[in-house]
Amino acid sequence: MANKIILTTSQRGEITEGKNKGDYTTMGDTVTYVFPILEDFSIDYISNFEGMLTGIPGLGKIVQIMEMMQSLGKAGGGITKGMLQTEQFLEAPRWRSTEPPKFIVKILLYTKTDVYKDVWKPAKELISLSILQKLPDGTYVTPGLNLNSLSVAGKGAQAPEEKALKTRGQFVSVSIPGIIYLPMAYIEKVTPNFSKEVAYSTFFMGNFPIWAEIELSITGVFPATSEFLDMVVSRVSSGGR
Repeated sequence: MANKIILTTSQRGEITEGKNKGDYTTMGDTVTYVFPILEDFSIDYISNFEGMLTGIPGLGKIVQIMEMMQSLGKAGGGITKGMLQTEQFLEAPRWRSTEPPKFIVKILLYTKTDVYKDVWKPAKELISLSILQKLPDGTYVTPGLNLNSLSVAGKGAQAPEEKALKTRGQFVSVSIPGIIYLPMAYIEKVTPNFSKEVAYSTFFMGNFPIWAEIELSITGVFPATSEFLDMVVSRVSSGGR
């Protein structure tokens, strides 16, 4: 059985009249999309490391003295056990940071009833999440974090999903059942591949592609923790998505 990706984001109301017909404006509610996944994919869980004493104030001169003693010992053709242990300690990696989970997944949009509603409309919505989103007042919402969303993001993985999605920003909640759940993430890159064949839409009175394969580059907002993995299991066991 092929898996699916579930994306929840702020509801965008469609403008059906006027020169901006077909555009979307941000509304208060949320909308959920479910797309089939086309290919196997990998998830990056990355931690970064640095030297044991890097960045610790006041130790620079001590480190220099230790390194000088080691150099003198090596030049003399010998090194003590203490010097060897000191050198190993200085070169030992120390945790510096853990990055948010990130992955690339390819999904499929295909015509079920209407090419506009089934293919172009969700494709446009996904693309809009990775670029500047124009609002009715003429301003633009930027993808990812901004000053207006920092208060919600500061709550970490425990940030209320619905509240997070309603902040001024372009966020998604991402779930691939049994694999990953990110309560707050952003789409960094969207690469659509549209069919050359088109069909007529009775809904929008025009021709649109009959299918689209879309590659999504998704990055979480919060650093990865074991809590993310626990949430995957708890959501599956509770019957959630």
